[in-house]
Amino acid sequence: MKIFSIIFIGTLLVNGAIPCTAQTITGSWIKTEEVVIHQDGTTAQTFIKMTKLAPCLKTVVYTFSSDGKINEDASHCKPEFQKIASTSLRGAGWSMTGDKVTLTVADKTSPFSRMIFHVKKDGSDKMVWTFVYAENPGIPSLTKAKEMITTYERVN
Repeated sequence: MKIFSIIFIGTLLVNGAIPCTAQTITGSWIKTEEVVIHQDGTTAQTFIKMTKLAPCLKTVVYTFSSDGKINEDASHCKPEFQKIASTSLRGAGWSMTGDKVTLTVADKTSPFSRMIFHVKKDGSDKMVWTFVYAENPGIPSLTKAKEMITTYERVN
C-alpha cells in the first residue's frame, strides 16, 4: 500500500495547453483518474480498480506547499490506510523545473525515492501528471507499463 501511496502522489499530469508553474501546483488536490499505458499500447484504468478495493481513495487530499513539502490527508479512510498515508510521505518534497516535477521521499533506499513527472494544467482546477517509466530508471514496472497518467482536481 505504501508503494501505491507514493506512486499515487507521483502520478499528477495534465493534458492542457496552459503552462504549469510551481505556483499553479501549490495547493490541495484529489486524484480523479489514473490510466496506465502498457508497452503494447493497451490501457488499464487503475484508479477505478483501486477505489473498488478502497473507496476512500477518492477522498485522499494531497497538498503541495509552497515550501516544497507534500502532505497526504487520508482522514476519511480506515485506520490501517491512515497509518500508511501518515508515514508514506513523511519527509517528502517536490520541486519543479519547466514542465517537470520531481518528487522525493525521505527513504533513500526505496526505488521510489526520486520520481520525475511531466505536468500540464487544464484550466485552474485540473492538472495531469505523466510518469514515463523510461525516464525513471530503477522504478519497477511490474505490469510492463510505459506511462502512467494521473488527473487531479483542485480542492476548494
